Amino acid sequence: KHPPKYKVYEFCEYLVNEIGTENLNTADLGEINMTVTYHDPCHLNRGQGIHKEPRQLIQLIPGIKLVEMEESDRCCGAGGGVRSGRRNISMLLARRKAELIIKSGAEAVITECPFCHLQIREALNELGYEHTKVYNVPDLLALSYQKGKK
Repeated sequence: KHPPKYKVYEFCEYLVNEIGTENLNTADLGEINMTVTYHDPCHLNRGQGIHKEPRQLIQLIPGIKLVEMEESDRCCGAGGGVRSGRRNISMLLARRKAELIIKSGAEAVITECPFCHLQIREALNELGYEHTKVYNVPDLLALSYQKGKK
């Protein structure tokens, strides 16, 4: 057997562990005055052990206040085919996750999984929390860099 020629990284993992936060141009980050919470995607947290890296990047952004929700690693019901195969169960899980996000008092939730993003957005909408934003880390960083240019 031959070892793989390439290592695949998740975005946050690469920036924090390979580039290093000290090497990012954080002086150009613009202020975003917002309270956010972070949802740990199952595959990222349990499968790849990536938990702290997204939070480290979020906390680099000036003005961001990161509050931890209860059970941040609780499944939102989107992954593993549950959303498409067992929609009722999926939405029960999503509703519970949305309730935890709302309870945190955050104005936005950040997650690194596109399936979680869709699921959480739908559950927040169903509970009447359309105003609660859902971001991923690259989009939040991009928004901060854009504000820093002005």
